[in-house]
Amino acid sequence: MKRALCVLMMAGFVVALLALEARPCPFCSASATFTFGEEFRNVDAVAIAELIEVAEQPKEGEFKKSKFKVVHPIKGEDLLPEAGPDGSTIIEVGYFGKQQKGATFLVMATDPAAPMWTTPVPLTKRGVEYMSKLLDLPVKGPERLLFYLPYLEDGDDLLARDSYDEFARASYAEVKAIQDKLDREHLLKRISDPEISSSLRRLYLTMLAMCGQPEDARLLEAMITKDSDEPKLGLDAMIACFLTLKGPEGMQLIDEKFLANANADYTETYAAIMALRFHGEEEKIIPRERLLAGLRLMLDRPNLADPVIPDLARWQDWSVADRLVELFKKSDEKTTWVRVPVVQYLRACPLPEAEKMIAELEKIDPESVRRANLFLPPGGAKRGSAAQTAAVLAAAKTAAAGEKPKEGATSAQAGSTLPPGAGAGGARGATSSASTSTEKPADVPPPIPKAAAKTSPKTPPGNNGAAAEATESKTIIWVSLAVAAVILVLGLRATRRGG
Repeated sequence: MKRALCVLMMAGFVVALLALEARPCPFCSASATFTFGEEFRNVDAVAIAELIEVAEQPKEGEFKKSKFKVVHPIKGEDLLPEAGPDGSTIIEVGYFGKQQKGATFLVMATDPAAPMWTTPVPLTKRGVEYMSKLLDLPVKGPERLLFYLPYLEDGDDLLARDSYDEFARASYAEVKAIQDKLDREHLLKRISDPEISSSLRRLYLTMLAMCGQPEDARLLEAMITKDSDEPKLGLDAMIACFLTLKGPEGMQLIDEKFLANANADYTETYAAIMALRFHGEEEKIIPRERLLAGLRLMLDRPNLADPVIPDLARWQDWSVADRLVELFKKSDEKTTWVRVPVVQYLRACPLPEAEKMIAELEKIDPESVRRANLFLPPGGAKRGSAAQTAAVLAAAKTAAAGEKPKEGATSAQAGSTLPPGAGAGGARGATSSASTSTEKPADVPPPIPKAAAKTSPKTPPGNNGAAAEATESKTIIWVSLAVAAVILVLGLRATRRGG
């Protein structure tokens, strides 16, 4: 029973991680709810309506509705009731908010046979103009993003959050397509502003990497190297932007400051790793071999080496097989979590001695080898092939949700590593956050390993996601997630936008 439960938990964890992977923007994290544009495409009717009669607070067992006059039907006009003698179309919607008569709302309905109106969303005059244009936009592409661009810092928080979510859902290539329309001076000013939200700073850093000049790297270098007890918000995007503008010579600073620095905070080191992953997957500015040279420095820090092992496998760097075997053999209770990713690396390695290495390690710790193989049955794909490597990386994610080792045990793996594209979190698990506050979404730092926690008093934010390549399996996952999202969206909307 316990084993079955563990398998189900691991499978659920993989679904969650792949859902995080599917988020396109490298350094942005959209909210869990749909954007208004997505909702408009999925509901049957949308309208702007004026509140004309507020229902009394219902007594127990009652359900009363407020009355709204439709001002502007946006979608599904044929589903609205017939107009009254005065030409007004009246709908009744469950609403007991604090808005006064005459207030304007966005209302949506599902079920063409018997429209069910969702919780009304109060709108400003600017919000009415915004909502009225959404269905005329392309489903994706640069023209769509250009519409949302002026609203990113709108005084209407509802519009600002929705516009940010649209950018967070857009692909890196789509954002890059509007680079000529970006205001470099504004980006520099806002990135330097300590009051900017971390999520918006990440987006602006991503944009600056597209439209910035080489001299802008000086500002970022000063921010990266500044000694402060305050967390460096958006450090992953900051490092990625710095490397884009500085080029390969910028790697020396990142190596010295984060990767080779044994005193660097874990969360800051992990942010640097995420930045290198981005450059290895999305850009061609820095040769991959130079990126690998930086990642290999982490192998000299055994307690933090596991986050980079799947990257080495993904990028087919088989030069460190012997070093990883030694890490496995020398690992202790503080570094035992390197064992599972080491075995998974060897499973993907095409070198003829890799199988012998696994057999040797199995004699030392059969439990870690078993866990590495749990979702990776032997012979499923040719060793060293793209399919084999992909399977290894998927198994690395799954192992992160495996059973915890028994107290005092040293042979079981405490967790595993997420490959490039996984969500926030490093070797010990993953965390996601869907903030509903004004500054949304909030930063979620990657988990701090026990060994690093004692020497890392600061907890600067880690990355909330990185771009990952699409796979056919994600189609199934997204269908499952969509079903869950439909169930949750009404309640989440009431919390996020309720009047």
